[in-house]
Amino acid sequence: MRRLTAAMILATILSTGTALARPGGGGGPFGGGGGPDGGMMLPLLLGKLDLTDAQHQQVHAILTAHRATFQSVFSQLRDAQQALETKLLSTDPVQLADVAPQIQRIADLRKQILEQGVAIALEVRGVLTPQQLAHAADLHTQIAALRTQMRALVGEPPMGPPE
Repeated sequence: MRRLTAAMILATILSTGTALARPGGGGGPFGGGGGPDGGMMLPLLLGKLDLTDAQHQQVHAILTAHRATFQSVFSQLRDAQQALETKLLSTDPVQLADVAPQIQRIADLRKQILEQGVAIALEVRGVLTPQQLAHAADLHTQIAALRTQMRALVGEPPMGPPE
C-alpha cells in the first residue's frame, strides 16, 4: 500500500512537471522546469516523513479524489498547446492577435493546474502531524540550500538556445 501511494504521488507530480516544463511551457507548480515550487514540494517529501498506514490511506484518497480533474485539465492543456504550436508553425501569416485567445486558454488551464495542485498540497498537509510538518520544512530548507550550491557551481540555466 505504501509503495502504491508513493508511486501515485510521484506519478502525479512528474506528470505535472512534464506538462508544464516542456518548451513553451513554464509557469505552474514547477516553474520553468527547474523543480517543484511552493506547496508542490510537499508531495515529493512524503516518502521521508514516516507516514502511518492511516495517513497513507488518507493521502491515497486525496489523490484519487482529484485524479479525474487533473487528467481532464492536463488533456485540455495538451490540446491547447498543440493547437497553438500548429498555428505558430504553419505557413500562414500569424499575428499576436491571432493566437491571443489560445494564449489566454493555456494560461487559464495552467492556473487551474496550479490551484488544484496547491489545494491537494493543503489537503495532504492537513493529514500531517506538527512533527512531520517540521521535518518537511527542514528537508525543504536543505533542498533550497542544495539548489543555491548548484547555481553557485554551474551558474543559472541559459534562457535561450545553446550557442
